[in-house]
Amino acid sequence: IDAETYSDLRNAKTTLEPAIDALLEEFYSDIRVEPEVQRLLADPEVAARARAAQKQHWLGALLAGDYDASFVEKAERIGATHARVGLTLSWYLGGYCRMLVQFVGVLGRNAAAPATRLIQAMCKAVFLDVDLVTHCYLDAKDHDMRAIMHRATDLTSDLRVLTDDLRAAVSNARQAAEDIAASASSPAPAPQAELLAHLSVVERHTEQIAARLGALRFGDKLFIDDGAQESGTFRRLKSLLRGGK
Repeated sequence: IDAETYSDLRNAKTTLEPAIDALLEEFYSDIRVEPEVQRLLADPEVAARARAAQKQHWLGALLAGDYDASFVEKAERIGATHARVGLTLSWYLGGYCRMLVQFVGVLGRNAAAPATRLIQAMCKAVFLDVDLVTHCYLDAKDHDMRAIMHRATDLTSDLRVLTDDLRAAVSNARQAAEDIAASASSPAPAPQAELLAHLSVVERHTEQIAARLGALRFGDKLFIDDGAQESGTFRRLKSLLRGGK
């Protein structure tokens, strides 16, 4: 994305701006029939805000070539919001593809400058935006999954302690029952024999639980990737767009 690209994007904006409202109307009319999207746009105010935000995003940021810190932050918000409300990547990418196809049609018919250059510039801008939003969407999902894994690890550790305590309690109870039986002058009474049988069952179940807990862990805890949340390329891209070196 160089100076020529920015110039081509502004020319594309000039061509697309008169058609944007009609294109968005067609776009939202089509996607509203889909149950998954219908659920997200059931509130008319939410639908109106989504449409206004998309118009501003196309004309005020993407086609304006305004790629600064706010552009990155907005991509992060969009990705996190899509993850939170449950809009899958397939719907996001499919919707973006639909708008891009519409834009290409308008540029091919109406562009004053060579349409090929304008379309190429738009593709660069669109894939930059998709890259940022998708990364942030996946990062938000990863954050939620790491939180679940942390809680699962803590629960597993607690259960392991309880299992060890239960194993020790069962062992002590068995030893006590066996000592009493050994000191008796006659065979163990039925209640005592029944107690030993129950203790055997509890002991077997305790070992099964311990084995299952052991299968849940890798090393000393469940696997949690707490390393860098962003790739080196993504960090450099954000730094560049935010005016860094």
